[in-house]
Amino acid sequence: MQSHNDEHAVFEITHIRQVAEDCYKIVSSEGPSFFIRSVYLEHADIDVLHDGQALTSEEASDLISAGFCCEAERYASFLLNRCEQSRFGLTIKLQKKGFSSDISAKSLDYLEEKNMLSDIRYAVSWARSRIKSKGESKSRIFMELLSRGINRDIAEEALEEVFSAIDESVLLKKAAEKYRSRGYSEEKLVKKLITMGFPIKSVKSMINEK
Repeated sequence: MQSHNDEHAVFEITHIRQVAEDCYKIVSSEGPSFFIRSVYLEHADIDVLHDGQALTSEEASDLISAGFCCEAERYASFLLNRCEQSRFGLTIKLQKKGFSSDISAKSLDYLEEKNMLSDIRYAVSWARSRIKSKGESKSRIFMELLSRGINRDIAEEALEEVFSAIDESVLLKKAAEKYRSRGYSEEKLVKKLITMGFPIKSVKSMINEK
């Protein structure tokens, strides 16, 4: 990056220092400090940025965009530290926070590359939680994962892992016992079990065994 004449400068880097791996603190003449990663830069070269450097509009925009990416990354990381998240879900949450689609995508790409964000981990975790709390069938959970923006192949892979150690007929019987204990009539029970994704044939067979 070349130095620039003042009339072309948007702002000046008052101070730049590396604070962590690929993370830099920028103090500018035009506002508060912010953080960037070189991976988020498209035009500026982090190796030649220096204290007192005046930036053009394109370069300044690049640094500011990288700063927003770091902010989006920080918020997404905060959510991921609480529990597994899907890329689709985080995209919506970031956009509700005011981050653009481009900024959101770049920050989530970085988190995926670092394996902090994983749709397969989210799908497995969500499926296991759903079985524990709702006792739903494989097909119902599959449709729920798709509705949460999980890719079909990833959803199938996750459920293959989760249900490899689960007998779905046992889930069906437990669900039937649960709702019978709540006073469900046979007709209401059948409807409930079907809405949980259990096959009609399996439901009726289990009812007839009683």
